Amino acid sequence: MVSAMAAAPTMKDIAQQLGVHKSTVQRALAGDRRLEAATIARVQAAALSLRRSGRRPATRQVALFFPPRVFTSAYFMRLLSGVMDELSDHGQDLVTSFLVREQELRLPACVRRGEIDAALALGHPDSVAGLAAALAAVADGVPLVSLVNPAAGAAVVADVAAGAALAMERLLALGHRRLLAFEGLAHRDQARLTGWRRALAAHGLDPDRHLRVERVGAEPDGLAAAFARACTALPGATAILAPNDPTAVALARLLTARGLAVPGDFSLVGFDDSDPLPDALGANRLTSLAVPLERLGREGARLALDLAAGGAPRTVVLPVEWRERASIAAPGA
Repeated sequence: MVSAMAAAPTMKDIAQQLGVHKSTVQRALAGDRRLEAATIARVQAAALSLRRSGRRPATRQVALFFPPRVFTSAYFMRLLSGVMDELSDHGQDLVTSFLVREQELRLPACVRRGEIDAALALGHPDSVAGLAAALAAVADGVPLVSLVNPAAGAAVVADVAAGAALAMERLLALGHRRLLAFEGLAHRDQARLTGWRRALAAHGLDPDRHLRVERVGAEPDGLAAAFARACTALPGATAILAPNDPTAVALARLLTARGLAVPGDFSLVGFDDSDPLPDALGANRLTSLAVPLERLGREGARLALDLAAGGAPRTVVLPVEWRERASIAAPGA
């Protein structure tokens, strides 16, 4: 039995072991993309080695940092459910705190005291990097797992690029050749764009001629303005790829308000399979790419506990599934 709490390795300890400046250690632990990947890996490996040799007794607490909208989003609630189920199965308590990109990060008192075994973060990559730096400053050696978004170190993510390619391939198989796409979450948009362009190229189609991608602005009429710009830039489009299901539902309402039918005038595909587009009988008619959100939460919690026990940081990539419903059809059908 451990009778006294061993000191966690500090950034100074890691810097001395590697012969680098303390600021380099802090940046590496925060996943600073300006550093070389090899440097980040070397620092994180040293931190892990020191933690193994002088690790605190387990507190059986894991901290979860997430955006405030988690309580109003079906997407986030499903993911949170997975995290809680996995931690409960292992007898772990959950400490929660908001992770807001625009505001100063405030760590819970127990986190500031180092009384957690691991942390999970659900948020923009910049927010996750800021959290990593804050944790390194007050609780060296506490492992951090990023959920949904890739990050230096440990993460659990969905294969967004493969899902985007799958959606594009299905629409192309139906005969669509002029497609509109909308960006919403910048850190996932590049993966989606990669998948869409890959599928178009595989069919011998020039992505720049057959796909128009528009970013949705934050202004109240941002979606309507983006839709108008896309239609002007690529007239005759017959299909729409949305960045997520709530945006797909909003697009369906926008189309209806303009006298356009789904899928008669536009086939519509969402992403995540989190929010329904009900038909007259209440059945979901939105075609979407299903992200295994509960499993993603469970895998994240499982990885955090493994890291707390001395496991190596890694990225877990989960597959997505095509869920075809009544929102797509052949052009003009």
